[in-house]
Amino acid sequence: MIETLHLTHWLASGFLLLIWCVEHFAQRWTGYRFVYRLYALLPLLVLFTLLIQANAPALQIPEVMASLSVANTVPAAVARHINALQWVWFAGAVILLAGLTRQWFGLRRLSGQRIHLGSAEALISKHVASPCLKGVFRPVILLPDNYRDKFSAGELALIIEHEQVHARRMDNLWNIVALGLRTLFWFNPLMWLGYHRFRLAQELSCDETVLADQPAHVPLAYARTLLAASVFPKTQQPLCSHYGDKKMMLKRMHCIKSAGLVSRGVQWLLLCAVLTVSGSLGAIAATGTTADQDPVRTIKVPPKYPRSAMEAHEEADVIVKFNIGASDGRPFEIRVVENTAKADFQVGFNQAAIDAVRQWQYEPQGRVLYGVKAKLGFKLQK
Repeated sequence: MIETLHLTHWLASGFLLLIWCVEHFAQRWTGYRFVYRLYALLPLLVLFTLLIQANAPALQIPEVMASLSVANTVPAAVARHINALQWVWFAGAVILLAGLTRQWFGLRRLSGQRIHLGSAEALISKHVASPCLKGVFRPVILLPDNYRDKFSAGELALIIEHEQVHARRMDNLWNIVALGLRTLFWFNPLMWLGYHRFRLAQELSCDETVLADQPAHVPLAYARTLLAASVFPKTQQPLCSHYGDKKMMLKRMHCIKSAGLVSRGVQWLLLCAVLTVSGSLGAIAATGTTADQDPVRTIKVPPKYPRSAMEAHEEADVIVKFNIGASDGRPFEIRVVENTAKADFQVGFNQAAIDAVRQWQYEPQGRVLYGVKAKLGFKLQK
């Protein structure tokens, strides 16, 4: 589990660095709408890598037969050991997930007056500090209860148009996906920075969409609207599309002021380059984890015959599948994929096979070997 997370999170980190390079060097020609779309490729890259990894050809080890006698075998109950790193990762993910769940229930309980502003539905609440959008499939614009005093009719119209862009693009759904990746890879600081940059790109791309093909006076009015919204504290709600903090607002002001022409040619060129690089890295990393030759096993512990099967004179062939650690050469994520025993004896044979393989040792190859198989034969001597 940990090795799989390491592989995927390094790929995700590399892809984030690639996006940031595009944003830094080419944003003036691509615009932030293009940068925001690149972020949508990150979960697809993670899924692509995992699918290739899961379907990669398994490395087949020659059959290992354990011919065991009745006299010197006794069953042993060995508790399944879970790596401490897995517990640490699991605890961190659970804490973050619990926090998001609490915030989600808080949004569900949010009360106020529901009104219609044109084609948009809004909820006026004293618990809301600044305009934002909640919900995915039935989004609702959240407004503070004093919004009539703080925003003019023109500013309110721009706010509604801004939030409707978020709603049409289902940005809150992408926020959930981004939060899921951050929760999954919470141990990587780049994921936290990547989430922050993603939310910034989301707002900047929304600004570009609102201002596209607008008259020359609209950007100035829109900037004033953003400043009016920024008077309120930042909404501490990651499940909503909100305006952001002061630092984000300054960035948005600068982008509105310095907006230039977007080149479709540059966008297509960079998109092809990003897809080629990320796809190649994902395929190489996912398929390059199996060995070119059979790994050398230095320690082989024979399985212990289950007592119930031994007394019933039952025999079986058990095929197990596992991964081999890059640095220690120890099997992990061991599971049984085939068992020829009768149903009443399969559990005992499965546990005996797993307990034995867990104690094996291979020569480390400097990389994780995935999908290794071994066949253990449980035969009684005549």
